[in-house]
Amino acid sequence: TLTGVAPTPEAKPAAVAAVASVHGVRLVRDGATVLAEQKPWRWTAVRDGAKVTLGGFAPSEEWKARFAGEVRTAIPGATVTDETRVARGAPSVFPAATGYALAQLARLPDGKAELVD
Repeated sequence: TLTGVAPTPEAKPAAVAAVASVHGVRLVRDGATVLAEQKPWRWTAVRDGAKVTLGGFAPSEEWKARFAGEVRTAIPGATVTDETRVARGAPSVFPAATGYALAQLARLPDGKAELVD
């Protein structure tokens, strides 16, 4: 039985095919799901001095780690609390927009950046 969460609907059959192509595999039961899509897409970063709380959605666990790293780079010594959840549906401008938002937030002692599509 194949279990897990595919990042896109297109990736799910590809995962089943990859497992089915393994030598010796006779039957693949597809128990995988697809990552939920989030509309509207929302992402927030709230700064309270050296504390930054991230909220909303991230396209993957890798992005969650990247955001936290970008905050620590932009705001040295920042304590990051990540409350984001992984979901599909991020707009194509998401990486650039979050980078810009974090750069602006770094210039303020306190503030909030929010992106909504």
